[in-house]
Amino acid sequence: MSSSTSAFVPRPYPPPSLAGVPNEYILNRLHHLAPHYWNKPETADCTIVIHDASKPQSTTQGKRASISRKSFKAHIDYLCSQSRLLRRFFGESTVASTSKSPLPARAPYFLSSSNSHPVVFLPLPDPSSFDLLFHWMYHGSMKNIEFALNDGTVTWEGLARNVEYLDIRDDMRQFLGHWYARRRSLRDESDSSESSDSEEDEIFSPVENPILDPDTDADVEDDSGSDEECGSRRSSRKMAAVKRLHAAKGIDVPRLLAKSQPLRVTIP
Repeated sequence: MSSSTSAFVPRPYPPPSLAGVPNEYILNRLHHLAPHYWNKPETADCTIVIHDASKPQSTTQGKRASISRKSFKAHIDYLCSQSRLLRRFFGESTVASTSKSPLPARAPYFLSSSNSHPVVFLPLPDPSSFDLLFHWMYHGSMKNIEFALNDGTVTWEGLARNVEYLDIRDDMRQFLGHWYARRRSLRDESDSSESSDSEEDEIFSPVENPILDPDTDADVEDDSGSDEECGSRRSSRKMAAVKRLHAAKGIDVPRLLAKSQPLRVTIP
């Protein structure tokens, strides 16, 4: 490859021919045309290179570790339509540089390549989730990202860090915010349910205090009468003992019991 990338001609986005056209319209057109460009390397006008987190670093005795890399044949318009960082990078002539003099603060930089097809290295915070973002840039669908988050293929933190680094459009930020809030709400509900089950187990578990033990109280009372009358009195005494015990603990047993009753829906 040629090392003349320093002469890369900036590519402003949107292109001058679309000046004044709303970005949402441009995005819709790009998504509509995505099947003609997605996974079509012969139509690509740039290459994005990232660390390949799925492969270990290879080391040779006496030499520095070699970091595995992964490349994506891409289209500048698709990248710039979604990432403000890449829009500035490709659109400003001052950012053109070679790998020998990279931009500071983990900024993208050009690798040696031709002017017509620049190769750009992206030092992403989380390379493992870039495939999903790359697909979204073309198609606009977040389904794959949601599936990957739900099954743990990628982490929310990693995706969020990439979105922040690439300065991606607000709709992706909103999606990640809503997903995080929904997952947190489900986790809180689960924790609350477990806590409620634990509380009910404690309330209705056998009482060890002999002074307030329902069975002990039942033994000291008179159980004369029919079996039905004895059973009724014994049941009442046990419930009274439970109420006395948990009243001391500040637990409203009738309220809790009312909550546990089956829901009855009246249909007009």
